[in-house]
Amino acid sequence: SDTPHLRYYRLPGDKTPLDNQWKLEGYSNAVQDKYGHEFAAPDGDVAYYHANLSSYDDFRSSVTH
Repeated sequence: SDTPHLRYYRLPGDKTPLDNQWKLEGYSNAVQDKYGHEFAAPDGDVAYYHANLSSYDDFRSSVTH
């Protein structure tokens, strides 16, 4: 290709093999949370959060004066 780029998924009709860098680096799609619940995670950068909580619960600003 004249415009190479990194992609973790196959386009419809694409026949070229993909090297999944996540798997090459040992990433596991099986994830377990601190409560023991297991679920499948997609390849790529993923952020998990509690939708019923607020970021304001995690951070409080304060001043010295």
